[in-house]
Order: sequence, then structure tokens, then C-alpha cells
Amino acid sequence: MSERFREKKRFVRYKEGARLYGLCQSTFEKRAKEAGATYKVGKAVIVDCEIFEKYLESFRILFVLRKIFDISYYGKYNSM
Repeated sequence: MSERFREKKRFVRYKEGARLYGLCQSTFEKRAKEAGATYKVGKAVIVDCEIFEKYLESFRILFVLRKIFDISYYGKYNSM
């Protein structure tokens, strides 16, 4: 998705959000609920992308920390 499109919409439904963030729909729903980014509007549920993105940042793997502790991408120590 282009940056222009992401800036345009603050709220998305589950299906659109999953596509936007490259996740399967069930994972996106679960993470959006954990983030507290969901709103019920009538029968529809919408997700606040700003809140969701702040929550998503908590899953970021820092390259520097991986190098310092010699941890592979999957979190296991590399054997020497």
C-alpha cells in the first residue's frame, strides 16, 4: 500500500486492516483487540490505525540488540 493511502484512513475494518498490514485476518483481529484499538459502531467493528501502529511498534526487533547479544532473527543465541 502507498503511504498516501495509509495517511488517508484512520479507521479500517478487519479485512482491510489485515490486507493493509500484511497479516491474516484472525491475527489482525487478535492484535487489534489486544491493542485496545477496536470500536463497535452498530454491528461493524472498526480499528483505529494510529493506536494499532503504536502497539505494533512494541514487537519491533532492534538490529543493534540482536548484534550485541548475538541473537538470531528467531530469538535463539547463535552457537560458536
